[in-house]
Amino acid sequence: MQHDFEVFGTRGALAFSQERFNELHFYATDDPQGRQGFRRIEAGPEHAPYGLFCVAPGHQLGFNDLKAIEAAGFIAALAGRRPEPFNFRAGLRIQTLVETIHASSRKGRWLAVPCTLPRRAGSPRPTERLEQVQVVGIGRGLALFRVLVHAQRM
Repeated sequence: MQHDFEVFGTRGALAFSQERFNELHFYATDDPQGRQGFRRIEAGPEHAPYGLFCVAPGHQLGFNDLKAIEAAGFIAALAGRRPEPFNFRAGLRIQTLVETIHASSRKGRWLAVPCTLPRRAGSPRPTERLEQVQVVGIGRGLALFRVLVHAQRM
């Protein structure tokens, strides 16, 4: 199974492939003319929590390392030291995205991702994220889709 994603936005793009797990390709539209293009960012000790497992860039984290990172985050949330990322709000957001991807596949066009999360009472107005998704190919259990994100301050 291959897990790749690309995210395109009005200010740049990111590309990731699980086959090159500790690399992220980054593109910024505000780079100088003649210097624009994707650049590879290798995970290294300055990217927490990578440094707890590898002392130099370019080495792969393994499955067990990832499970240790996930367990530490979950325990920290239970202890009240950080918010719990795996809650109902996150699940609803993911399910909305999955359903929009499926609808894009059926309709064969870009679709806006509906905003499903109301603003919490008393919280500051969040950054608005306008997202669209398009399925660009499906075959043999593989779906390739693109996400376009435009963020603006409200």
